[in-house]
Amino acid sequence: MFILINNLIGMIPYSFSTTSHFVLTFSISFTVVLGATILGLKEHRLVFFSLFVPAGCPLALLPVLVLIEFISYLARNISLGLRLAAYAVEYIKWIYF
Repeated sequence: MFILINNLIGMIPYSFSTTSHFVLTFSISFTVVLGATILGLKEHRLVFFSLFVPAGCPLALLPVLVLIEFISYLARNISLGLRLAAYAVEYIKWIYF
C-alpha cells in the first residue's frame, strides 16, 4: 500500500515519487528479506539452512556452493530494491516524456 500510494503521488505533474530513491526501495526490500529469513528460522529451525545446500551436491564442493548460495541469497534484496527504483523512475519518464 505504501509503494502504491507513493507511486500514485508521483504521477501527479510536478510532484515527486519517493520510491524512485534507491535508499527507500533498498530499505523496503531488506525488511522483506529479513522478515522472510526470521520467519523461516522460526518455522524450520536449523532445517532452514538446507536452503543453501543444493540437492545431490558432492561433499568436496559443499563449502564453495554454500558460500555461493549465501551470497546470492544476500544479493536478492539489493536486486529487488534496484528493480523497484528502476521501475519507478522508468514509469515516471514514460508518463512525462
